[in-house]
Amino acid sequence: MNDIEKSLQDENNKLKAELFNLREELNKFRMDWEKVNRTNQDFTNRIKFLEGQIEAYQYCMNCRRY
Repeated sequence: MNDIEKSLQDENNKLKAELFNLREELNKFRMDWEKVNRTNQDFTNRIKFLEGQIEAYQYCMNCRRY
């Protein structure tokens, strides 16, 4: 194997290692994103529930006035 082939093989190995590291990092970000997305969905559901509770309370208060 000549110097050029060795150099190309070394560069190829470095790029493969970098690609592997980037994929690992991407997986970590994806997991974090999914966790944040689930938390956001939980908060959204809770907000909708509380909005419904407020509307029900307002309805009851309006019924008492008449």
